[in-house]
Amino acid sequence: MACEGGSCGKSSSKLNNGGISLAVSIMMISVCLTSASSPTIVFDVYSDLACPWCYVGKDNLDAAIANFRKSGGTENIEVHWKPFMIDPATAKEGEEYMAYNRRRWGSDGWTYSLPGRRDKYESYT
Repeated sequence: MACEGGSCGKSSSKLNNGGISLAVSIMMISVCLTSASSPTIVFDVYSDLACPWCYVGKDNLDAAIANFRKSGGTENIEVHWKPFMIDPATAKEGEEYMAYNRRRWGSDGWTYSLPGRRDKYESYT
């Protein structure tokens, strides 16, 4: 764990982006402040690269770090990115896209399975 020997928490009052909570758009985040003599703020961020809200969260975190620097923050900052699997049933070696859709959603395409879309989809085949 990155926080061994430090002071850990779920948020930091110094690191914010205009009052917007960093945890809103990022799946999970933990913060660790290491020793007082050489302080380092460590973020362990669990995020899904395919999630648009996680991308927004990354931008918010980047902006918060920039605001922290502009306000005179001198502590070292480390950001450790870790994967968050939305679908842990996905094989480690990956999966063919259409096979994944059939397994996950029950059809070859997400629009095909939506009510009222099936007839429209079949008219194109």
